[in-house]
Amino acid sequence: MIPVLTLFLIPGLPQSIVAESPSRVDVLFLGDRGHHRPADRLASVWGAFAREGVAIEWEEDLASVTSARLADFDCLMVYANQPNHAKAPTVFMDAVLEFVQSGGGLVAVHCASGCFGESDEWLELIGARFLSHEAEIFSQQIAEPTHPVMDGWKGFESWDETYVQKHHDENRTILTFRGEEPWTWIRSEGRGKVFYTASGHDERTWEQPGFFDLLLRGIDWVVGPETAAKREAFPLPPLPGTVEDMVPNYEGLDERPLFQRPSTHQEAQDRLQPPAGFAARLFAAEPMVVNPIAMTWDEKGRLWVLESPDYPNEVNEKGEGNDRITILEDKDGDGRADTRLVFADGLNLPTGLLKVEGGVWVVQAPDLVFFRDENGDDRVDSREVLLSGFGRFDTHAGPSSLEWGPDNSLWGAVGYSSFRRSDGSSFGSGLWRWTAGNEPTFLAQFTNNTWGLGLRTDGEIFGSTANGEPSFFMGVPFDLLKTTKANSPGAAPVLDQKSIHPALTHIRQGDYLGRWTAAAGHQFSTGPNLPAEWGERMAFVCEPTGHLVGRLETYPSGSGYRTRDAFNFVTSTDEWFCPVQAGVGPDGAVWIADFAQFIILHNLPGNPERGLPRIEYGDGNAHLNPNRDKTHGRIWRIVKTDADYPSPNLANASVSLLIEALEHPNRFWRVQARRILVQRREESAIPALRELVLQGSPLSAAAAVRTLAGLNAFGEQAKEIFARPEPVVVKAALQSLPATPLSSQALSASGTFDHVDPSI
Repeated sequence: MIPVLTLFLIPGLPQSIVAESPSRVDVLFLGDRGHHRPADRLASVWGAFAREGVAIEWEEDLASVTSARLADFDCLMVYANQPNHAKAPTVFMDAVLEFVQSGGGLVAVHCASGCFGESDEWLELIGARFLSHEAEIFSQQIAEPTHPVMDGWKGFESWDETYVQKHHDENRTILTFRGEEPWTWIRSEGRGKVFYTASGHDERTWEQPGFFDLLLRGIDWVVGPETAAKREAFPLPPLPGTVEDMVPNYEGLDERPLFQRPSTHQEAQDRLQPPAGFAARLFAAEPMVVNPIAMTWDEKGRLWVLESPDYPNEVNEKGEGNDRITILEDKDGDGRADTRLVFADGLNLPTGLLKVEGGVWVVQAPDLVFFRDENGDDRVDSREVLLSGFGRFDTHAGPSSLEWGPDNSLWGAVGYSSFRRSDGSSFGSGLWRWTAGNEPTFLAQFTNNTWGLGLRTDGEIFGSTANGEPSFFMGVPFDLLKTTKANSPGAAPVLDQKSIHPALTHIRQGDYLGRWTAAAGHQFSTGPNLPAEWGERMAFVCEPTGHLVGRLETYPSGSGYRTRDAFNFVTSTDEWFCPVQAGVGPDGAVWIADFAQFIILHNLPGNPERGLPRIEYGDGNAHLNPNRDKTHGRIWRIVKTDADYPSPNLANASVSLLIEALEHPNRFWRVQARRILVQRREESAIPALRELVLQGSPLSAAAAVRTLAGLNAFGEQAKEIFARPEPVVVKAALQSLPATPLSSQALSASGTFDHVDPSI
């Protein structure tokens, strides 16, 4: 029997005071998916701009360019045709004019003058409208060499389209010409400034250093001298490093990469680039937390962390080691953890956890273990193995990403270490779910090592896997498909392109260079403290080898969904930033578990040209490297700077408070309330749940439907539920419908088969 462990309360562990980070210029880049390929053009310069203190965010939906959104930015950059809009939509045009006339900056590039051909307001704002072009190799002739934008600019020569335009001269100063054609200019608009250049058709111009310099000068001009001065003071020096034998040189650089020394808390925060209007805040760091490999929250809103200094090679067959479950809490409300409770220690290579009634479920291959707290004192009292069969031969390919599922069972991911059933069959590299007393059900087959699960309120299921496929969409569960289409995987990779956008000049990836290779997590945006336009469409996927958290946008495609690259949510120029999980927490902030590790990759090629003199593998099937660290770890919160972050407390909550929480705008609290009602078997809540189904908002009605199903009280109200037209409610009903004749009758009579939403 494993002995019961004692509780450690460690208030006031030393954590350095972290000051505000230096200022960047925040730019919203408006592109599209047209023939100029704005996403590719931005990708070619995104990292260079980041290193110069210009933080650029991608947008392509005109409806998302609102006054509220623009208020977080210093500058709007437009490089798009927007061919579906002959006229600028009124709300968009009003927002842009208000932004610029109130002092915001506008940088318009090349085809921006071809947008909205029927909108004179756009012509007057930009200063020209595209008419025609041919093409040639040329350089611009400077007309105003002493102007601040031009002073010291060296120019460039490239092939480009030779625009001929209809011009609007009011408040315009021409900076350069192409022959007699005005080419680059500035103009004033109210209290704001506009910069335009006609260069930039394709990579032949965008890859010119002189073009990058011109855009940077244009940005500095339109944001004004005070903001530009802060930007010019921003660039942070590379953190120092030393020459070490076991630092890989994956990219074949002439000079071998250095082993960067660990960043201080201040250095790490300064090098994080959060979205406009947000700030990175350090919640906890070493020595309070070390190597956080997974995190979750409880009904009080407290953070529970799996710390795994044993990862990846300290494998103990008895499951005993140096890892632990800790509870971190901010008691004084300053945004920093000030107490640390060791709920349980002596673990060995746990990789996922979920707080449930009476304790916490933890996957520690080969087992799923229930760590019970029987008296509510935040210490483990007993441990019960609920399930066994997860493979352990490779420690980064085991179970992970535990979530309370839409059907009120446990959902998770597993890599190629797989799960072996009692009959000897197995499954791996995909998603699974489990209910007590049963073996797990395999849901979706992915292509590689899986470490990410994304659940949305509408019941759509996504996940991430390694080696180029950070976003999978699960259509029909594998266990249903196998009866009619035995070889179907139940899921497919859906990301439109596979490149990542690091802020560092060089990153260390063993394969899939410059692309997603170690994707982790796929949790979705939710709640009032993220841009309203995101809804639950934006997924946060970690790429530790790129030192970033990517932002992937889901969009409907036929009866399913795809995802497209929306660039980054957070990135860093600190080589120790190693995000492994990112998701919206109980306070509405986006929390990031930062493993804080320089040596990230598990498996490495050992050939000398990759910079490693030798390659040996440990018991966890990870390469042995003396540079692996066991002493650092950080938990970050990415917070909206002008938002409040109140959190309810559902510990010992009444039924009425739990019903109220089902209406919370943050999905975390809706799921918590549903889980508690189901696990406590609160049948007294059924009348209120039925009322919420009929009268509540679509999000709360969907939560109520799933709660009723968990209480086995769905069927009697099926007809009324299907009367609601909202897709999120209809999907919840379809996924929760019990297999009864009454359900069949209600579904047949509902008209759902003719619903206008193809995803139903």
